[in-house]
Amino acid sequence: MAKQKSSAERDAILARILINAEHATLTPEERYLILRDADALTSNDNLRSKIILEMGNTHCIQALAYIRKYYCDANLSDALAIALTEIISSHPEANAGKYVHTLLNSAKQSFIRHYDEEGVNKHIDQILTAINNWQAEGGYNQNHTEETHMGKRGFWIIHDELADFDLTFDWLTDGDLILNLHSVPMLVFNRLHGVRLYKSDKWNKFTSNNNWCTTNINVTANNITVSVNGQKVIDNVNLTNANVEANNNKTGLVKFLADDNGAVISQYCFLKK
Repeated sequence: MAKQKSSAERDAILARILINAEHATLTPEERYLILRDADALTSNDNLRSKIILEMGNTHCIQALAYIRKYYCDANLSDALAIALTEIISSHPEANAGKYVHTLLNSAKQSFIRHYDEEGVNKHIDQILTAINNWQAEGGYNQNHTEETHMGKRGFWIIHDELADFDLTFDWLTDGDLILNLHSVPMLVFNRLHGVRLYKSDKWNKFTSNNNWCTTNINVTANNITVSVNGQKVIDNVNLTNANVEANNNKTGLVKFLADDNGAVISQYCFLKK
C-alpha cells in the first residue's frame, strides 16, 4: 500500500509504522523485519535515521548486518553510531572483525562531534570501551550480507568449514528452502508451513506477518537450536539422531537450495565457536 502513495503520504504511513513497531508486542526480530521493510520504502534521511535508531534498539545481529551498509553516509552517521553502540553492548561477541572496527571508529568520530551535548559522554565511554575490547579475529563473518538471488532450483554454497557456530540470515521464498549444515541437508523452511528437519514430516510452526523471514541457528556439539522471527521452533535437537547422514559429519559447508519458486537470502552472517 505505501508503495502506491506519494512521497509525503508514504513517509507519514511509515512514521506510523515505526510508532506501532515500537509499542507493539513483537519479538525483536519481528520488529527488525518491519523496520527493514520501512527502510526499503523511504528516501527521507530523517525517517531513515529513526529506522536505524529503532533497529539498534532491537539488539539483533541481523540489524547489525543490515545497517552497516550505511556507514559511508554522513547524513546517517549519528543514528548509526547510537544503533551500533546499542547492538555491540548487547552482543560483545560481535565486537570483532574489520567491518565492526570501521563502524566503531566512525561512531567515535560522530560522538566527538557532539561532545558538548547532554548524554553524549556516556556514549563516548561506551564506544571507547568497545574499541578497547575489539578483536581482529572472531566476531560475526559479515562477508555475505548483500542479497543473493537463487532462481528455480538454484543454490548458494558458503565455502567456510563450520563445526560449532551461530548463524543468522533473512530469507524470502514462496516455496521450500532447504538448508545444508555440515555439508548435508538438515532443515526445510516454508513461510506458510514452518520449519522441519530434513528427514522429518513434522512441521514446527512459526508466525509470519511479513514476506521476509529471519532465522537464527545455533549448532553446538552436534545439537541444533533454530528460531524463526524470534520464535524458537527447534530446541537443542541432536543431529545424530535426527539425520543419519550427519553421523560422520561434525563439520562442513553451508548450502541453500531453492525449489521451483526460487529464493533470496540476505544479511547472512555466522560466528564460529
